[in-house]
Formats: sequence, structure tokens, C-alpha cells
Amino acid sequence: MSGNPSIIRVSPNEYVHKDNLNFNIGLNRAAFGELVEYSARVLKKERHVSIKKIFSDTRIKCKSIGIRADEMLYSLFRIYASDTLWAAQYPQLRLAAADNQDRTIQTEVLDYLSKKNTFCTIRELEELFVKKLGYRLQTVDHIRYHENVYVYLKGALIHKSAIQWHQNKQDCLENIAANIYQGSIRKGLVFSTIIEIMESNELPELANDIQYSKHLIADLLTKRGHYIVIGSAYNAYVPTENEWK
Repeated sequence: MSGNPSIIRVSPNEYVHKDNLNFNIGLNRAAFGELVEYSARVLKKERHVSIKKIFSDTRIKCKSIGIRADEMLYSLFRIYASDTLWAAQYPQLRLAAADNQDRTIQTEVLDYLSKKNTFCTIRELEELFVKKLGYRLQTVDHIRYHENVYVYLKGALIHKSAIQWHQNKQDCLENIAANIYQGSIRKGLVFSTIIEIMESNELPELANDIQYSKHLIADLLTKRGHYIVIGSAYNAYVPTENEWK
């Protein structure tokens, strides 16, 4: 959003000064107030929500008073409803009195994952953050690349805190992988498999009675960049530095 409080964003790529905007807050105060009240009711239950959901829910009323896009509604909230609504980090909307305004959407998703204490399906994240709260699918899906998030199953993620993963466990895993790989080299093979690591009795224990999965080991193993997983089966691995590179 523009840093100038007098500038209104009326569409994804269009900005105008509020004096040149075809919107009269005086003439539309009652209807605009209803939009503010509705948003506040939602936020009292959800703590935060995307302006895209608010605009979608109130599209007819918005269009009736000349608000033609969620970007425009967000800017109007920022200018005319700052005593009730916090609208400073598009597309996120919170109550003005909220004490968690520094939290990004990524922070919210990470917090949700960490509190699960087990794996969470991507569908569950999409149901909450995309369908219910109105955020973009790409914003939620991108969380899988965060350093504290691992793939547990195809279509499921797990937070680092759920398995209580730390540096000693990472070193242990990589040592197991190195020993297995060296054994493969002695056998004349050029790669080893994640399955062989899963069968090791030396794997460090995971918290919350969580069991290792092939996807989890593969993601953990490649996190520091010392190993890569090859092949469509997501099973074979080699060190990043190897003589066949």
C-alpha cells in the first residue's frame, strides 16, 4: 500500500488521490459504517482476515457505493476507519486495538503448524487460511519452503518444534546417511536410499511419538545442502559433493 495516507489504491495497479476519488464518505457514511461493523464482527472471532474475504462477503454493498475492488476498500478502511480497523499490511486486516499487528500471514501459518504437535495436511491449511480467512493459495503453499517446516507426507507438513529437531539430531542423521552411502560405494553402487536410512536403529528419536517417514527423512537430509535426493521415487540420495558430479 502507498505510504501516503491521502493516496487510495483502487485496483491492483491503480492509485488516486482521495480528493480525486469518486467516493464521498459523507454521502456514504451509513453504508460504509456497516462495512466497518461487519469487518469488526468477523475480526472479533478470527483475530485476522484477508480484505479479499471481506470484499467478497460484502461485494453488493461495496459496489452500490462505488467501491469496486478489495484494494480500494482496504485503503478506505485505512483512511476512514483507523480507529476501529488496522489496515497497514495488505491484504491483512485486524482490529485497531489488537496487540499482534506485527504478525505476518507467514507467522500465523507457522504458529498454527507449531501448535499442532503433529503433521498437518496442506488441505487443512487451505481450508482455514484460504477458504475461511481469504488469503491467497500461493501465500499459504509457500510455507513449505520455510526453514522450520518439513514435508512429512505427500500433501502434509510438520513443524520443527513438533519433532523437536535440533543440530545434534541433524548431525546424527547426516552421519547415518554418510555411513550408508560409503557402504553403497563399496558395493559398486553410486547412490543410497532413504529406505535404508529409515531401517537404521541409530536414528534419533522424534518427539510426540511421531514416526519417521520417507518424505521427512528426505527433507531433513537435504535441508543443509549436504545431500540431494534424486529420482522420481523420492528415495535415492547422494552427497552434494561426489566424484560423479
